[in-house]
Amino acid sequence: MSSSNDALLEKLRTEVEDYLKNELFGVEELAENVGISRSHLHRKLQEATGQSVSQFIREYRLQRAKEILLSEDITAAEVAYQVGFGSATYFSKSFTDFYGYPPGEAKKRNETSIAQEGDIVVSKPKNKRVYILIGILLAIAFAGFFISL
Repeated sequence: MSSSNDALLEKLRTEVEDYLKNELFGVEELAENVGISRSHLHRKLQEATGQSVSQFIREYRLQRAKEILLSEDITAAEVAYQVGFGSATYFSKSFTDFYGYPPGEAKKRNETSIAQEGDIVVSKPKNKRVYILIGILLAIAFAGFFISL
């Protein structure tokens, strides 16, 4: 990627960030703010990223939404409005399509991935009955072993 593409992408990210909460901010406004026509912006972005302008805006919003979900203790609906989605339902669908899981699972998935990266992973027993049954079976096996001696 060329430095002119990098500069353009950085400018686009800055503009989307500046209007992040504005659900009406779209392709037309972005093109106007960076001083090029919609079609020229579309061509440049397609060349640089393979994305349409609306896809670029939506994915930037979704990436920021994930950052917010991981750093703040607020609901997915609140995040949806913070990143410019007018509908929490559409936000949830878009987030799920993009990341493969719903926004409500973002923290849990992040904690799981962090735990898997560490050397020691301590998992909580999910079903105590299974562990009790395993303990009883082990006790029976040991008793059978010692009786057969």
